[in-house]
Amino acid sequence: MRPNEEQNAAFGGSGVLMLAVICCICCIAAPFIIYVIWSIVVVCTSSSAYSVPCAEDSNIWLYSLVAVIIMPIVGAIVSAINSVLKEFASFLQVIPASMTLFMAVWGVLLWANLSSKCDAYYEEGYWALFLVFKINVVLLVIGFVVTLVALCAILVALCVTLSSVSARPDRYENIPDSVEELGRQRNDTEQQAAQSSNIPATETYV
Repeated sequence: MRPNEEQNAAFGGSGVLMLAVICCICCIAAPFIIYVIWSIVVVCTSSSAYSVPCAEDSNIWLYSLVAVIIMPIVGAIVSAINSVLKEFASFLQVIPASMTLFMAVWGVLLWANLSSKCDAYYEEGYWALFLVFKINVVLLVIGFVVTLVALCAILVALCVTLSSVSARPDRYENIPDSVEELGRQRNDTEQQAAQSSNIPATETYV
């Protein structure tokens, strides 16, 4: 096979691989994009659920509005500010984590306080909104758990690093603690060498 043919074959293989990767990314991203668009449409067309009697105890429309529309907008604003003001990156990263925690707790409380009557009411009259509410609660709870596990892993790694730095390595155990001890060790070494060679030892350190 000629070099040009080998080069074309290599490029052809990499092109097929790149095409497969792009197809996989599209297959993964397409359902998510469809869900985001659908949930936004559902929230916008179900605004009447804000004033229903069941909304006094469990306003799932308001929760869905915050989770579907407001949170992504806040996340985009925080990311834009973070890219400009990098010195405040550590502070700004706390905002999305705090919002995830708040939304997860809020969603669990709304779901727990939802009576069977209101459950049936939302299932019958606002089933799409109720489905969006449930999906967002589950996703935010999972996000909170993942964030908590990541923080715990970071803390454990930090503690291990600090303990390994503070611990004294074994190779430094035989280092003398003072100059006098160092001189004494050198004198002993010279005396032993002089005795082994029958040469009188001379003290170098006092």
